[in-house]
This record gives sequence, structure tokens and C-alpha cells, in this order.
Amino acid sequence: MNGDSDSSSWVFEHSITGGVTAGSAYNPCMLHSFQTLLQASVMERLTLVANHVIAAEPVAQQRLQAHRGHTFALQLVGWPTLLPAPPSMAFAVTPAGLLEWVADGAVGLPDLRLFLDASNPMRSFGELLQGTRPRIDIDGDAALAADLSWMMENLRWDVTDDLAKIIGPGPAHELARVMRAIAGGLKQAVDALKVVVGKLATAVPNPRRSRSGGEGGAFNDETGRSDR
Repeated sequence: MNGDSDSSSWVFEHSITGGVTAGSAYNPCMLHSFQTLLQASVMERLTLVANHVIAAEPVAQQRLQAHRGHTFALQLVGWPTLLPAPPSMAFAVTPAGLLEWVADGAVGLPDLRLFLDASNPMRSFGELLQGTRPRIDIDGDAALAADLSWMMENLRWDVTDDLAKIIGPGPAHELARVMRAIAGGLKQAVDALKVVVGKLATAVPNPRRSRSGGEGGAFNDETGRSDR
């Protein structure tokens, strides 16, 4: 490799993946895209894009309005301490049925938490780009998780051009692929939850708490909408 930039990229990749063979699988372009997506300044603009999509579908807004005041967050589990901390990926549902990005420390325990393994960020990022559905564990509001999954699956997320204006064309295409993979992982987790809740409903009247584990993910909370 030539130049300080290439050298630093190689060192970063090597330290994350734990070896030369694994590190060489990721090029500096992917590294740059990955670092771009972790900028806190990008999150607010990405939220605006998401709200544009949601506002175009009244049914989506109605679904979210049922959760107004609730919060949810995507939490990266096992993030390496040697790396800069990722920005907050927590959001609040507004009374209008839209999303508001919540900065670090501005919210307590979210009503819904989505856990994604990030112990090897570059490898996970590469797998997401290849369309591999990640395992997502769910802790919290089952109804909110189901509605988020519905929106990810049914809304028209053809926002690559809009994303390109924010983060550039390369990262925009990659982010779109990452979003599709995460949406698939969330759907698997919600589907697994529905199976377990259905079994509990037939065995115990009005079950209040459930757990589900398996290929799609895990859940631990009230089985219906939150009473809060």
C-alpha cells in the first residue's frame, strides 16, 4: 500500500478483523463508507429522509401515532472500545406519527430496544452489504416492534438519491443494502415473537410476559401494546 491513508486503513481493518487475511477482505472504500455512516451529524438528516417516506403513507403515520411518546433504539452490542463510539441510534415517536432522533443521554431506558451484534463491526458491515440477515434481539414493546417491521417491509424506501445528497452516492447505495438486511433481521425476530406469543395465548389466558429465542431473535416484555 502507498501513502499514510492506505496504511492507516489497513491498520484499522487488521485490528478489527484480527488478522491479515480477514483484514484484506475490506477495502478503504468500504471503510470510508462505514465511518461516514457513524457520524452523528448524519443521523438527523437520515431521520428527515425517513420522515419523508413515512409522511407519504398515511397508514404508516397512523400506526406510529398509536405509539406517540414512546422511544426505541438500535443498540450495538460488543462495540470495540478502541473505536470511536457510534452515535445514538435512538428515536422518539412524535404525536404526528413521525420520528425524532434522540441524542445520547437524552432518553432513559427506551420502550423498545433492538440489539445487534457489533463485536466485529467491519465483518458485520460486510455481511450486511452482502444481504445477510443479522440476528436481532428484541427487548420491549412488542406492538411497536411489529409496526416498525411492517413499515420496513411495506413502505417504499426508494431513497437512494436522497441519501446520496447527504452521504454521497457510494455510501448511499451501501446504506440502502444495510437497511434491507436489518429489515429482514427485524422481520425474523418479530415473526419468532408472534409464534411464541401465539403458543402462550393458547396455553395461558392473557399472558403478560413472554420470551422467544431462535434464529430470528429474542423478546422479553409485555405481549401487547404498552399501557403507558
